[in-house]
Amino acid sequence: MTISTKGRYALRIMIDLAENSNGAFIPMKTVAERQGLSLKYIEHILSVLKQSNFVEGIHGKGGGYRLTRKPEEYTVGEILRLVEGDLAPVACLECGAKPCEKVNQCRTISMWRDLQNLIDNFFDGITIKDLMQDASNCSSGIDISFLDASL
Repeated sequence: MTISTKGRYALRIMIDLAENSNGAFIPMKTVAERQGLSLKYIEHILSVLKQSNFVEGIHGKGGGYRLTRKPEEYTVGEILRLVEGDLAPVACLECGAKPCEKVNQCRTISMWRDLQNLIDNFFDGITIKDLMQDASNCSSGIDISFLDASL
């Protein structure tokens, strides 16, 4: 599993909208300038976010985008799954994957399933609000105590 620029940029866009909107619509150009991203790439990501109702947008003067929910109601996991697709560490665990012929003999499947659970729990335990509050800190400060319990 590799998080692409699309996933990383989607998180940056969501954080930017959360930090700067105050309920107002923010032009894509403004987000692109603040984030140092290509306007064309932002348009593509925002269209995906809009189709899934993560953001709403209006065209014309005074137009732009804003979040449809509060920052604490968005998890990193749901955003990444939306723009990246499945976050499975191996192909056989991806949604819609053809069942593996060797699953009954596979000595590593439980390890991969455990890793999938760790990934899901980690990303689903972080919200946009958490990332907003963590901007000045290199260490996430995110509670990962669930890791000890699952190992």
